[in-house]
Amino acid sequence: MIADPTAEQDEMPRHDDRPAFETVEEWSRFLSGLVHELKTPLASLGMITELLDKETGNGSEEKRKRYTDQLATLTREIQTLVQDVGFLARLVGGRMRVARSAVALGDAVESSAEAVRARAWGHGVSLSATFDADPATVLDTDAGHLEDALTALLETAVALADREVSMRVAVSGSEAVFTLQPDAGCGVDDPEALFDPFASPVSRSLKQQGARPLAPLLARELARILGGDARVATAGGRTRCVLRIPLQAPGA
Repeated sequence: MIADPTAEQDEMPRHDDRPAFETVEEWSRFLSGLVHELKTPLASLGMITELLDKETGNGSEEKRKRYTDQLATLTREIQTLVQDVGFLARLVGGRMRVARSAVALGDAVESSAEAVRARAWGHGVSLSATFDADPATVLDTDAGHLEDALTALLETAVALADREVSMRVAVSGSEAVFTLQPDAGCGVDDPEALFDPFASPVSRSLKQQGARPLAPLLARELARILGGDARVATAGGRTRCVLRIPLQAPGA
């Protein structure tokens, strides 16, 4: 557990307000990675389809079942990737509506934890939450975007964890601060690598653990349109994911 979460978080550089991809080079790298991510499963789909066709009529029910399961898995992966890329495009393009309402801290945490709990249990990872602020504290924000951002960071933290992810919820000044820390089982040398969805070994590792490669980037962009930020820091072999969201709408 972090003894003083807000003090430790303030040591982390604040994320600036620039969009996810600002230069042609950044967009080029992202699109090249996306093409590669799509080509690999599509090639596998073609190969498995051919194998399945050969097994038709051969009476090998076990092989057909294995091939159809693989087809279903690959199809889900492609659908998720395409959905996340489309969502990111709307975020970066400024086409995502923000519908603000009163959202209690405790409700946001519970909804996000519930969304990833089954995946966490499947990986043998437990989730715990500690509140340094009243769970009934209300934010004036978009409930769906907040929960999506927190869920994406939780999903990433679960993939990085060995046995446990602890979440600490605090209020620092005019912001709600959610600090997610996987246990000491895993660390990331370069925190920014988590926001490079295709080009880094870290993103490939997240995918192998069942996490969406775009999850950290989506969390950061969702936080940005809410007036906050999402950051990752590594120290002493431990990784912290921190989500900051204003209690009130920016400029209110």
